[in-house]
Amino acid sequence: FFGVLGLVQCIRQKTMVVADEDVVCEVCKDGGWSEHNKIVFCEGFCEIAVHQKCYGVPIIPEGDIPWYCDVCTPVKPGRPAA
Repeated sequence: FFGVLGLVQCIRQKTMVVADEDVVCEVCKDGGWSEHNKIVFCEGFCEIAVHQKCYGVPIIPEGDIPWYCDVCTPVKPGRPAA
């Protein structure tokens, strides 16, 4: 893991985002990451930041495909709530 003192590279759908040291995983409260355990952001309403392994995200969607957490999945933008 890279320390939180350096820049943390985070994946945000549609763009690659370089975040500051204040970005931490909402599950484990750690800002470190590795190539196989990046911090991802929900593209839904909550915009939660989580490690892939902490939240069970085996593959980060590429390109224009957004990632949604379990809470935001049922109410994706442009899709009516059930």
